[in-house]
Amino acid sequence: MSNKNKVGVITIHDADNYGSDLQAYATQKAVENLGYESYIIDHVCKKISSEYGIKRILAQKGIKSKLETVLRVLTLRNSRKMFIEFRKNNYRLIKEDFDQEEFKKIIVGSDQVFNYKITGMDKAYFLDFVKDNDKKVAFSSSFGISKIPEDLKKEYSDCLNKFKHIAVREKQAINIIKDLTGKEVPLVLDPTFLIPKNDWDAVCNMPYKETGYIVCYQIAHSKTLVDFAEELAKKTGKKIISIQGSLRQRFNAKYIWNAGPAEYVGLIKNADYVVTNSFHGTAFSINFNKKFFTELLPSFEKTNSRLESILDLFGLRERQIINGKNDNMLAEINYEPVNKILNDKRKESLEILKNFIED
Repeated sequence: MSNKNKVGVITIHDADNYGSDLQAYATQKAVENLGYESYIIDHVCKKISSEYGIKRILAQKGIKSKLETVLRVLTLRNSRKMFIEFRKNNYRLIKEDFDQEEFKKIIVGSDQVFNYKITGMDKAYFLDFVKDNDKKVAFSSSFGISKIPEDLKKEYSDCLNKFKHIAVREKQAINIIKDLTGKEVPLVLDPTFLIPKNDWDAVCNMPYKETGYIVCYQIAHSKTLVDFAEELAKKTGKKIISIQGSLRQRFNAKYIWNAGPAEYVGLIKNADYVVTNSFHGTAFSINFNKKFFTELLPSFEKTNSRLESILDLFGLRERQIINGKNDNMLAEINYEPVNKILNDKRKESLEILKNFIED
C-alpha cells in the first residue's frame, strides 16, 4: 500500500558549503514540520562534486594553483569531517532509485538549483527523472543570475513547463519564469527562514567560547569588506572572528577553520555583529536579529540578485556596504517591522508549500 505522506527533496545537499547544507536541512525540516515524511534524494551533481576535495585539486591548471588548492584542502580537512558529520546526523537520505509511487510530491529546491553555471545544467534539478509531472514541484528555487542566455532559453522553457507548481525565492526569478513559461509564480522565503529558531538551536554548536565578537564571513575575498570589518572593530573594540577565509589575503582576525554547518550557525547566533557578502550569512543574521552589514559581490551575475532581493524584502538596504562604507555603522536595527515581515512571509510561504504538496 502506498504511503502518500512521503515527500522527496532534491537539492544541492552534499557540497562542503554552509548555505547548501543548511538550506537542505531546512527544506527537509520545513516539510516535516508540515506533517510529512521528508527524504533528501542522494543525487550527486558531477560539476559540483568536482569543485571539492581531490577533484578540485586535479581540476587546477599549473603547479602554483595546484599547490594552493592542496594547502586549502588540507587546512579545511577537519571542517570537511564536520560537514560529513552534520549530514550524517541531520539528513534522512534515500537513493535515487526510490519507488516514486510511494511519494506524494518530489520537490526541487532551494539553493541555486536552476543556475546552469553551478550545476552544469544537471537535468536532475529539473526533475527529469520524475515520471509523473503532477508530482513535480519547485519550491524556493533560485537561478542566482539575473537573466538566462538566449541559447539556453528553449531548454529552460521545456524543463520548467513540466512542473506542476513553482515558487521562487528572489524577485528577479519571478521575471525569468514569466519570460520562459508565461506563468506568474509566487515569491517565498529561503527555507532557512521557515523553521523556528529552536530548530536551529537543536543543531548548532559553538567552536568559540568567547562572546562580544564580530563575525566576518566571505564567500569571495573583498578588501573593502575586510577594511569595513576592521574599522567596525576599532569603533566597537570587538574582536573579529573569520569563518574560514582566504589563505593568502589574511587580516587582523581570529580564524576558525574547523567549522562545519552547525558551528557556522552557532558563530552567527552568538555574534554581536556580522559582516558578510553571503546570502545565507545575511539570512541567518536577520533570522537571529543580529546587527549585520552586507556587501554585494563584485560579479553581478554570481549571487547579487538574491542578496538584493532579501535586503529589499525586509527593508534593510541601509545595512549594505557600498565602496567599503556604511554611514549607519553603529546604528541599531529596529527588528520589530523586520520580524513582522518575517513572520507573515514565513506563514505565507509554508501555506504555499503545503498547498503545493496537497494539490
